[in-house]
Amino acid sequence: MDVLQLIVGGVENEGQYVGNTEICIKTPAYEKHTEILNYLSKYFKKLRRCAFLALPVGEIVGSHIDEGTYYLTKDRYHLSIQGKYEYTVGDETIIVEPGTLFWFNNKLPHKAVNIGDNVRITFVFDVPHHKSNL
Repeated sequence: MDVLQLIVGGVENEGQYVGNTEICIKTPAYEKHTEILNYLSKYFKKLRRCAFLALPVGEIVGSHIDEGTYYLTKDRYHLSIQGKYEYTVGDETIIVEPGTLFWFNNKLPHKAVNIGDNVRITFVFDVPHHKSNL
């Protein structure tokens, strides 16, 4: 899986787990992707860690849980840009088509399978949890 990170997690000390820190650092790519940032700013007040993820045809992102204190106060979203994929969270599976924006509980086991005919490109992003989130 290829990743283009716009905002990455940071650590204060060597050996510190990035999932246990609130540090977020904008990468040089952040300034070059203004369209998606402008789009998301219409719906979310504060964007945290985010990245474009590419998953080749037939490939799988294995089941995992996003662990650490950082995730306890964040909502995780996917904005599907290209490709068709099967997404499973807990015991629920959906088929995601391009143009789909969805929240999911990343504190449950989740996985993705590219079932389309081209590379899946998804923008994955975190925002602070708030009752007004989509």
